Amino acid sequence: MSPCTHTHRANGRPVEGEGWCKGAKTLRVTFYSDGGTILFDRTYPATFAPGGLTVSGAIGTKYGQPGMLGLLGQPLTSEHGTYDGVGSWQQFQYGYIYWHPDTGAHEIHGAILDRWADEGWSQSSPGYPVTDEYGVGTAGDREQEFQAGWLLWYASTATTTMFWK
Repeated sequence: MSPCTHTHRANGRPVEGEGWCKGAKTLRVTFYSDGGTILFDRTYPATFAPGGLTVSGAIGTKYGQPGMLGLLGQPLTSEHGTYDGVGSWQQFQYGYIYWHPDTGAHEIHGAILDRWADEGWSQSSPGYPVTDEYGVGTAGDREQEFQAGWLLWYASTATTTMFWK
């Protein structure tokens, strides 16, 4: 597995995407059903520009904000509902936008996304994102607020820590 390949799980089963990394030559996306059946499996070149995928509604509004295209890249999926049936998400080349009626639409990417995915995505203890990722301090650290706390990525150690509200 390359350092840019990640398998994300929710409730012990793989669910959303394998791998994304700026500068990677390819991106592999695999979706599984609850029973582990592969529903979709495709490898894209890093320059992949999908045709026919729309980004609309609150997720489209977020994606249309300045800097989002450069941060997230092109859409890789259509919008999907979350497991709780309340929110929705859409995957892009370098991250996701998640929406919930109580928190709005927020991007999530990089090491904070990886930690949140390890926790269980939108069904995790942290819950849905409440903010986009933002810089904190002067050392290059990054943070993102969730319904139940914050994930903080430390640039000096490349580690991500959860802080609870």
